[in-house]
Amino acid sequence: MIAAAGLFSLRVGGLDPATLAVGGAITAVVIGLAAQQTLGNLLAGMVLIAARPFRVGDRVRLQAGAVAGQIEGVVGSLGLLYTTFAQGQDSVMVPNTVVLSAAVVPLREPAAVDLRARLRPDVRPSAVQSLLEDAVHTPVRGEPRIALEELDSDEVVVRVTATPVEDRDGPKLADEVLAGLASVTREIEEERPGAVAA
Repeated sequence: MIAAAGLFSLRVGGLDPATLAVGGAITAVVIGLAAQQTLGNLLAGMVLIAARPFRVGDRVRLQAGAVAGQIEGVVGSLGLLYTTFAQGQDSVMVPNTVVLSAAVVPLREPAAVDLRARLRPDVRPSAVQSLLEDAVHTPVRGEPRIALEELDSDEVVVRVTATPVEDRDGPKLADEVLAGLASVTREIEEERPGAVAA
């Protein structure tokens, strides 16, 4: 009924249905060509979500000519049009068609150095940060993180986390972190002989 009513209204208006069909076909082809990249990214995004070659939080390397050789980073988000990779403080958005056509190399994250240290209450986390910046020379993935865990009247407990770029540098990084905190813990031992660094 709707189709018959549409054809009848076109005849009454003086429009030829064949001309209208040709115009609609040309318009569909133009819109299809214009949206080719978007539709390709959309389909590639659905394939990536279904196949799951990697997950958000995984560290991967993409190797393809479309990314000028390779891109390495942590998968920040996986959308229908783009996949976002975090590289330190920066992020790179790669179209899903490029991700789908690239070789994906999963990278194992090195073990992190995770240390709890008991400090005096007058020692600020920013002071610990500057001590570590001076002491740590091993290449790390991002700056060492310092989190305040516990605050007491006689001590402050902080957690220091740092991840080396190479897994084999873990012991060296641990030595450097301990050396950076040694001056603060040595003061604690002098003032309170029973205090130890965790």
